[in-house]
Amino acid sequence: MTISRKKSSLLAASMAAVLLGTSGLSPAYAQSDPTPDIVKPMNVAAVAARVAPAIVTVETRSADDGAEFPLFDQRALFEEFAKQFGMKMPKHFRSPFLAGSRAATGFVVSDDGYIATNATAIDGATSIRVTLENGLMFDATVVGIDDMTDIAVLKIDADNLASLEFAKPQDMELGEPIVVVGTNAPTGTAVSTGVLATIGDDTGGALFDLVQTDATVGIGTTGGVMVDGDGKVVGVNAMHVSSGSEAGGTNVALSAKVAANVIANLIDDGRVDRGFLGVSIAPVGDDVAIALGMETTLGAFVTDVAAGTPADAAGLRKGDIVISVDGQDVKAPRDLTRLVASKQPGAKVVIQILRAAQPRTLEVVLGNRADHKA
Repeated sequence: MTISRKKSSLLAASMAAVLLGTSGLSPAYAQSDPTPDIVKPMNVAAVAARVAPAIVTVETRSADDGAEFPLFDQRALFEEFAKQFGMKMPKHFRSPFLAGSRAATGFVVSDDGYIATNATAIDGATSIRVTLENGLMFDATVVGIDDMTDIAVLKIDADNLASLEFAKPQDMELGEPIVVVGTNAPTGTAVSTGVLATIGDDTGGALFDLVQTDATVGIGTTGGVMVDGDGKVVGVNAMHVSSGSEAGGTNVALSAKVAANVIANLIDDGRVDRGFLGVSIAPVGDDVAIALGMETTLGAFVTDVAAGTPADAAGLRKGDIVISVDGQDVKAPRDLTRLVASKQPGAKVVIQILRAAQPRTLEVVLGNRADHKA
């Protein structure tokens, strides 16, 4: 066993004290404390440099884009500019941006060409082009879209790409510094910094966890990522849940856990299947609890049951209070939404309810949320 020099000296002093019958160590040893490690600030430039090669620009065109800004080849324009200033055109010149196009950020999730971006960014697109950090451009195809989380996965014909890993939930700490990285056409990579303010915030809805930061998340960085000091993704900047102007200088993003799961499903199946019940729900208010003689307001109060849905077929009624799904407690409407969504379509679940304060048990065969956009 290897013992450090300091520990060896301390051990020798202890043995001497015992052999000589002294009462203790000398003051120098008695007062010696290990020097705590100094926490160094995160090197933002190093983190950004590590992440940037996996950040891409996603450029889209739709049928309507060409109406006001017709597509044109910018090569002639640049050739004339180069001629006037005595410059040479690059041998393999391509227009950096298409006229009338829209641009967003994306990031590489696997080295064989899978890319995640905002579903909103490619909505209605007739063509999609991805530009890597090194300037290489590729036509992209859509692998899958999940409107609930505003995530889309694209595929380009490339390999050996730099890609990003997702941070594990247990490794994320409140208050840790984070870096937001995206693209800001045409200037290139955009970077901002902040701290991880909350984890699992429900600002964006009941279906998914969010993370919150005070870092700036601008239009150019939507579809980009929040990363920790190791360059691992802690959040994905989804366009429809970013609300910096409404949240007191803070911004929200999909948590790494949610984003990673959605992206994996889109790559494997091209869609994300979630269980569907078919009810409208609300918290159990004090007035309802008093009227039913309940001592608690826990549960999800059914305010409506849509006709022809799994809930309707199982016999759920307006006014029922759902208290558990497959033995898991429903303390609030959010719990019911998440429990049902976590099940596969076609799954048979046991739902416990209170009807007129009397407990009942129902079996429900869940539908597919993807088939019920409303």
